[in-house]
Order: sequence, then structure tokens, then C-alpha cells
Amino acid sequence: PVYCPATGRALSYIVSTRDQVVHMPGVDAPIAFKAWEALHTEISQKYDRTMIEDLALHAGLRITATFTDDKGYFTDVVFAPNNGRT
Repeated sequence: PVYCPATGRALSYIVSTRDQVVHMPGVDAPIAFKAWEALHTEISQKYDRTMIEDLALHAGLRITATFTDDKGYFTDVVFAPNNGRT
């Protein structure tokens, strides 16, 4: 992954180590990759508590519960409609 601390965004890629053609079920055409061609697979956005609260506010939601890991690296947040509450 490539992480940018200014934006809190992590970008993930897989890279073909050789020229190759991939056949995938359900895809009508083969997919060709050149050696060292990068395929962008994921954007993982990191948010701190203030950012989460701001996003919830602007979406008309409120936080009803949060669950974190022991080190505070990850947070799962439960939202509910704000319905005019602060």
C-alpha cells in the first residue's frame, strides 16, 4: 500500500511481474497485463473521531456506538438518523 498521512488515504495495488493474459469466468474477453503493470485494487480512507463526527453531522446521522481494537487503530461506528437531535 501507498499511504498519504496528509489525506489519511491508503492505496493498494497488485503488480504483474510478467506479461500475461488472464481469463476470468463471466468475462467475455481475456485481460492482458504487461510486466510491471499496476492494477489499483483498493482505496482505504482513514478517519479520526473528529472527522467521523463531522461526516455524520453532514449526512444527518448521529453516532450511537463505537467499537475499537485494543490499540485504537480501528473503529467500527454505528450510526442512526439524527432526526433533529444534536
